[in-house]
Amino acid sequence: TVAIGVGGLAWSGFSVNHLDIAPQYASLLMGVSNCIATIPGIVSPSVVGQLVQHKLATEWEMVFFIAAGIYLFGAIIYAVFASGELQSWAEGSVQYVLCSDEDYSETDKEGIKPDGEEEENEMRETGDGKEDDKETSDSDFVK
Repeated sequence: TVAIGVGGLAWSGFSVNHLDIAPQYASLLMGVSNCIATIPGIVSPSVVGQLVQHKLATEWEMVFFIAAGIYLFGAIIYAVFASGELQSWAEGSVQYVLCSDEDYSETDKEGIKPDGEEEENEMRETGDGKEDDKETSDSDFVK
């Protein structure tokens, strides 16, 4: 119970770190780090099976001390080497544009068409080769 709560604090600390150090690669970093973090969950049943032969309290103490040591080692490595600064390898020309759908009416070949140049009776393809009014109807959504 207390361990789960402390684990939640750890997750809230490092999981956002991917966004801090490399925003455009955060999903890739999270996937790779979670894949690596899954390895102990795969290996630990075999290790525990080797350590706990007679189901004695001292054998289980060893299991929990090993787990605590691994957590402590990871926390020390993170505290010493972790950074919240944007990494040089992650700097790039990625631009984020915040806008709503109403800000722009339609895109053309060279980019965004400025407001005020909306065409009357705009049509769009529905995907079945037919054209339809631009208004969205309930039939456009899967229920």
